[in-house]
Amino acid sequence: MIPRIHRIRHRKGFALVVTLTLLVMITLLAIGLLSLSAGEIRASTQGSHMANARANARLSLMLSLGELQRELGPDQRISAVSGILGDPRPGAEGLANPMLTGVWDSRRETLEDRPDYGRETSFRRWLVSSADPDALVGAEFPKAGGFSDPVTLVGGRRMAGQAVEVRAGKVPLPGTGGGGGACAWWVGDEGAKGYTSAIDTLERDPGGLSVAASLQRSGTPGAFGMKAIATDFPANTADSDKVLTREQLMLLMEGIDAGEWFHDLTPYSR
Repeated sequence: MIPRIHRIRHRKGFALVVTLTLLVMITLLAIGLLSLSAGEIRASTQGSHMANARANARLSLMLSLGELQRELGPDQRISAVSGILGDPRPGAEGLANPMLTGVWDSRRETLEDRPDYGRETSFRRWLVSSADPDALVGAEFPKAGGFSDPVTLVGGRRMAGQAVEVRAGKVPLPGTGGGGGACAWWVGDEGAKGYTSAIDTLERDPGGLSVAASLQRSGTPGAFGMKAIATDFPANTADSDKVLTREQLMLLMEGIDAGEWFHDLTPYSR
């Protein structure tokens, strides 16, 4: 027969083991719940940042469309790429921002007025975001490239064999605790690029082409511009009519890099 004191000690030792086991299980459960909670918080924070970024992107789109409609909506406006301000001579120093889209007022001189051919007189603004929008009304802005907080919107692209980046200025947005982020936008001038899907109906059906029609045809570029860049490109054919994106150009001709001609060619120059 076991003495009473031994039985008491045996019971106390068993309770201690059970208590320690329960404490370990509770600790593991707490660590698991904390890890799950931390993961949910990180996922929630990431989702919040992603939603904020998407909202800022939509705002950038709306701002760019608004500026585009305000500046180029009237028929008396002219657009051009800032590269026209640079020195075209070989080896000359280029512009800091050669691919900005500028807007000018068309000239409205009358017979008794002396025409003004200056670039600054009729200039309106550059279609790009900046924390200092007043600087965009200066025609010489692309030469200085004065974005206080620039961000690259188009990188890794080339123009005429040279790497060209498109930068815009970040515009801070209000938010709780300064977490509103920023937005940036740029309007590219597709009308200043070569059209890859030009249709020349006279060339497709040359039968019975009159002299007057031939002369009229020579006054429009048609598909000649694309052939001048890539002689083997099937311009003005049923295949070229199907091109909807720059990437599809590589399906029609080997050796054409969509990134190489990003600033030179476009399938939707309307």
